[in-house]
Amino acid sequence: MYSLETERLIGFSDIRVLDGKILPTPLTEEYEVDIFNDACTSIPDNSFKFYDKLERDKLICHIGIIFYRGRLELTYGTELAYRGSGYMQEALEGLIEWITNNTEEKQIWGIPNGENAQISQYILEKNGFVYYGPVENASSCSWFLYNITR
Repeated sequence: MYSLETERLIGFSDIRVLDGKILPTPLTEEYEVDIFNDACTSIPDNSFKFYDKLERDKLICHIGIIFYRGRLELTYGTELAYRGSGYMQEALEGLIEWITNNTEEKQIWGIPNGENAQISQYILEKNGFVYYGPVENASSCSWFLYNITR
């Protein structure tokens, strides 16, 4: 079990790392179907689940790490009651630092989509992701890339 802390959050994950690489957990068919659905509440197995640091029973958000389309991609969601409070930005910043310090991964990909795409894009950009281009076969979505420097 891995953990990481930010100012307001504590995150836990059963993610697996071997020889500096995050080991993939295959997506279930159900998750693949729902990946672009704003109503999707499923959390992939390779996730950091972030809880309130003071009240550890309050799940605030999650960031899933998936290998899909040959890339290390992030999927993420914030519980409705905590949206707009900077939690996801804080969690993503902490996760990037964790990946940088605990793996040899070189890139992280993100796809803002759905009705919250502008907010999602803002969060990615605020954390150093840059626009890369449109997603194949999904013209309404774009890739954002974070290159890890050590």
